[in-house]
Amino acid sequence: MSFFNFGKTKKTLVTVVQNENSSSTSSTSSGITKTSYQYKSSVSSSGHVDGVSFNRSISSPVSTKSSSALPSTKKIEQASGEKSQGCLQIDEKFINACLEKHNYYRDIHGVPPLKINDKLCKFSQEWATKLAKMGKMEHRKNSEYGENLYFKWSSNPKCLVTGDEAVVSWYSEIKDYKYGTDRSASTTGHFTQVVWKDSTELGVGFSRNSKGEIYVVCNYNPPGNFIGSFGNNVLKPCK
Repeated sequence: MSFFNFGKTKKTLVTVVQNENSSSTSSTSSGITKTSYQYKSSVSSSGHVDGVSFNRSISSPVSTKSSSALPSTKKIEQASGEKSQGCLQIDEKFINACLEKHNYYRDIHGVPPLKINDKLCKFSQEWATKLAKMGKMEHRKNSEYGENLYFKWSSNPKCLVTGDEAVVSWYSEIKDYKYGTDRSASTTGHFTQVVWKDSTELGVGFSRNSKGEIYVVCNYNPPGNFIGSFGNNVLKPCK
């Protein structure tokens, strides 16, 4: 739980980051507080792992057309700098940073880079916008794609996230991953989706509402985190 300090002599800025992989609260001398929460995962009837939390991974099969080029802001509804019903949206710089960080980590594990898919970006952006409007974290139901979600809140109206921030958070779960088990623990579903070998396409969405809540959505095609496939898709670092 985070508290505001309303004292006259000091203004406290509160930042909340919600993750699946840890549970901690810390304060700095500058008055910034960060909190992350842990939630249990579940296995769906289709046999793949659902990392059910505020940074979660959901997977199910699908296929789409790919594009190696970054989508223009015209192809993504409500680009960053524009507002739709109070929600700040995404831009190419954010998408590029997110893609580059994914591929930086994937290269460490010796798996092929992801490519941006315009259709998938629109899909991700639509959901990020909806989450910001609803003001809560929730996975899109019956999604055909893998999905990682990231949430951040701050009382500082100038606080945002960079395109690589969510990816760094997801990848940090590597410390808890057990290679050779051919399954993902409840705390590592984001990491395994980021480096999943068979995933080839990425969609990125971002939205910030007037309450200071920031939502990042990444979708993956084909999806990862299928039970029985971890050994072939989550490789040990080779660099």
